[in-house]
Amino acid sequence: MTGAAHVADSREFPPYCQITGEILPITSDAPPILFQINLPDNWNGKAVQMGGGGLNGTVVTGLDNIVGTGPAADEVTEATTGAQTAITGADATVKPLARGYVTFGSDSGHQGNTFDGSFASSDEARRNYAGEAVKKLRDVAGTILSEAYGRAAERVYYIGGSKGGQEALVAAQRYGADFDGVVSYYPAKDNGALILGWWELTQAAYFSDGGYLPPEAQQLVHDRTLAACDALDGIKDGVVANVSACEASFAPHDLLCNEGKTAGCLSPAQVATLQRGTERLTLPYEMANGISRIGPFPATTGGDLTGLWFTEDGSPLTPQSLFVREIARHFLTGNPDLELANIDLESLRKPMQAYANGTDATSTDLSDFLAHDGKMILVQGTTDMLVPEPATTDYALRLQASHDGARAFLRYYVQPGYGHGMGVYNMNWDSLAALDAWVETGTAPVDPVSNAVVAGALREMPLCEYPAFPRFAGGDPAQAGSFACALR
Repeated sequence: MTGAAHVADSREFPPYCQITGEILPITSDAPPILFQINLPDNWNGKAVQMGGGGLNGTVVTGLDNIVGTGPAADEVTEATTGAQTAITGADATVKPLARGYVTFGSDSGHQGNTFDGSFASSDEARRNYAGEAVKKLRDVAGTILSEAYGRAAERVYYIGGSKGGQEALVAAQRYGADFDGVVSYYPAKDNGALILGWWELTQAAYFSDGGYLPPEAQQLVHDRTLAACDALDGIKDGVVANVSACEASFAPHDLLCNEGKTAGCLSPAQVATLQRGTERLTLPYEMANGISRIGPFPATTGGDLTGLWFTEDGSPLTPQSLFVREIARHFLTGNPDLELANIDLESLRKPMQAYANGTDATSTDLSDFLAHDGKMILVQGTTDMLVPEPATTDYALRLQASHDGARAFLRYYVQPGYGHGMGVYNMNWDSLAALDAWVETGTAPVDPVSNAVVAGALREMPLCEYPAFPRFAGGDPAQAGSFACALR
C-alpha cells in the first residue's frame, strides 16, 4: 500500500477508507499495477470492480459512477434528480460507493495516456493490459477488504465500457469463479478485428484520392439520414431506432452527385468512403475464435461520424486511427516511429493474430462463471462508430447458440441513438441495481427503462432486448409507456 486515509462524510459519499497501492511486477522491465480501493464504513457486503478505457494507463479510482449511469449527483438539480428517481425506480445518480459497495480499479499495469502504447515493450505489461490485471487486482482487493471487514465479499461484480467492457468479458471468460456478475457496455472485445476495421476506414477517409468528407459533407450525411430514417420508428425525434428499415431505405449512393451538380451531394470518391462504413468488412485473415468479419459501422444509420471517423480539418488523427497507429507501432512492429500512411496490416498477419489471441475476449466458454450462476448484461448503442453494434450482437448470438437456455444468464440490450458513451440519446440506466437484483433474487430485468436529456428535456425509452427496438405507439413521446419493443 502507498497510502491510506479515512475520508469524512460528504455530500457525495458517506465516510469511507481510501487505500492506494501498487502490485509489483514479476519482471524488472514491467511497471507496477497502480490501484485504488474504497472501503465504506457502512458496507453492504458487496464489491464492484470498475473497468478502464482505451489503452488505459490512468488509475480507475472507483469514485466515479458506472458506465451508462449519470449524471453525477453534483451535476444535476434537485428537480432533475427527482425525475430520474421516478423513471428508474432508483436514484441512478448515486454512485456505487455511496450505496455501500466497496469499489476498486487500476491502471491495468502501466502509466500513460489512453493513446500511448509504448508500454507494450514489456511482455508482462502487455499481458496485464490484455487481461491479467483483472485477476491480479481482484485478488489483492479481495485480500484487503477481507482484512478490513473480517470477512470476504458476498458478491463481486465487474462493470465497464469499451476497454472496460472487454475487461468485464475477460472477468467472465477467464476468471469466472471470481465474479458473480458482469455488465459490459460496447465492449472492445474483438481487438484484432476492430484494429483492422478502423484501418480500413482510415485508409478510405484519409489515404485515398478525394475520399475525405469535410464538415459540410458530414452534416449532409447526418441530415439526409434523419430525413430518410427518423420517422421509420413511428416518430420524428432525432433518434433512428428502426435501423434495419433505415439500411433498406437509405444508402451512400443516394448522396451521389448527378452530372453537373456539386452542392448538396457527394463525389464518387466520398461515396466510396462512406460505403466502407456501411459494409460488413471481411478481414484479410482470421482472428481469435474464428472472428473473420467486422461491422457494418453505422455510417448512414445515425453514426457519430464527426470526431471518431472524420475530423473537421482533414487531419487523420482520430480515435480510430490513433489506436491503429499505437497498436501497429508497439504491439505489431516495435517501430515507435511508424506513421499511419506507412502501415500495412495485411502484411502483419502473425503479430496481429498473436495480439488478438492475447487481448480478444470473444470466447463463449463461460464454464467457471456459470458454475456458480453468474449473470451477464450486454449493452450496445446503435450509433457507435468505434465498436459497431453488429460486433456485440454477433457475440450475443454466439453465446445463445453455444448455451441452451442462455436467457438464464444473459440479457442483451440495444439502445438507439447511443454511441460510445455519447450520442443524441446518451442513455442513463442503473445497470448495477438490475444486475444485483438478478444475482440476489434470480429475477432478471423486467421491462427496463432508460432515460436521457434530449434537446434540453428529459425523456425515456424502453430498453429493448435485441432484436427489438422501441417503436412509438402514441402518447407523450417523453414517456417510455408511449413506446413498444417491436421487431419491425
